[in-house]
Amino acid sequence: MKATRATLITLLVFFLWIGSSHTLAQDVRQYYPDNSHTVFVPKKTVLNALMSDYEVERILEARKTDEKSDRYVGNSGLLKKTRVSENSDIPVIGFIKSEPDLYEYDYYIVEYNGQVCFLSKESCPDNSLIDAKNNDIRNQYQSLKDNIENLTREFFNSVSAKAEKASNELSVLTEKEKSLKDSIIAVMTAQKKEEITSKYNDWVGENDARKKASKYLTISRSSLSSPNTASGCDYTMVFTNTSSKDIKYLDWKGNAYNAVDDIVSCTIRQRSLIEGRVTGPVPPNMEKTCTWETIIYNWSAKSLRIIGITITYMDGTQVSLTGKEVSSVVGAPRNNLTYEERQSIEKKAQREVEEQIQALKDVSMYLTVPEYARSSKSDILAPERELYKQIVGLALEFNGLCKRHDLAEWVMPKKVEQLVGTYIKAGL
Repeated sequence: MKATRATLITLLVFFLWIGSSHTLAQDVRQYYPDNSHTVFVPKKTVLNALMSDYEVERILEARKTDEKSDRYVGNSGLLKKTRVSENSDIPVIGFIKSEPDLYEYDYYIVEYNGQVCFLSKESCPDNSLIDAKNNDIRNQYQSLKDNIENLTREFFNSVSAKAEKASNELSVLTEKEKSLKDSIIAVMTAQKKEEITSKYNDWVGENDARKKASKYLTISRSSLSSPNTASGCDYTMVFTNTSSKDIKYLDWKGNAYNAVDDIVSCTIRQRSLIEGRVTGPVPPNMEKTCTWETIIYNWSAKSLRIIGITITYMDGTQVSLTGKEVSSVVGAPRNNLTYEERQSIEKKAQREVEEQIQALKDVSMYLTVPEYARSSKSDILAPERELYKQIVGLALEFNGLCKRHDLAEWVMPKKVEQLVGTYIKAGL
């Protein structure tokens, strides 16, 4: 029974389905459904045709389970022979192999008189079409192999070189860990100092009183506490010796003010003038905090203003500042790093050194097993991870090519096997 036109279409769809499985970008036209490709067949050439719709359906069912045996003419069910009645250019809709273990197509799938038939290339005087197909597949096969081998070699060489470099740097860094930490601290300290100094210089600006007073001291805090249960108030001053000499004594005097900015007197001592002394030594650049308890008794006292400071240095010299000059440096920004800032910088430097050491360890570990770098999270090996993805893509492409065309299994070099062997072998 001759196959119907519907059977031809069904079988054609089947061949297209086979061609689309694991399709490669360069192989999307494995079969030719538009009758634009033909092969010249002399008169009386023998064709092998499927005998019935049942055979088409059976092959389709087998294909769903990927039965490899149904990819060959010799295992495609019962065939009947038919002869070409006259010299003809017969439309080619695909290619098939006669037996297993053949690495090249040796039969055409053609349409003749509404039937799907198999045509041996041995029966054709011109096989440029099937030869071009086989050559294209050979070229793809070889090109993918070469690319995979070359990129794998590049991957291993690059990882090994970086791992060896990291190992050498790790040895040096471990020996010089302290000096590296000290240099990082010096850089961070200088940067922070520059930031603080810039703010301080902006604060000094063109204020003449501030310019003068800030050569001797700055006052970051000057505050009077709220009255206690006996109406006594404490006074706190936080100042920095900004001179180049050690302070022996710092004597100050001032007045307390109420909420409406009037001077108030001590209700016990019966006077408004308040005085205090700091006893040194206070070295240059040192910040000192001093508190005077119950400096005044008065329920309405809210603030204290210093009206004069006299500084006596260890060498016996003195300098006096007016109330205006003192007021100009109250609330001054720091011009030096605090203890807390220095501690923070030291901790940051330690972390940075530890991170550098760990980063080198993370890379040097691949010196003996470079293939494992494919899953590394190190930033240093980011290019190699991307290269690995590219190689995997080629391996899957190679696998698809071999699976679709039943090509020979590749005896991979050791490094290819280690890196992407599972992807190349999958499904074969």
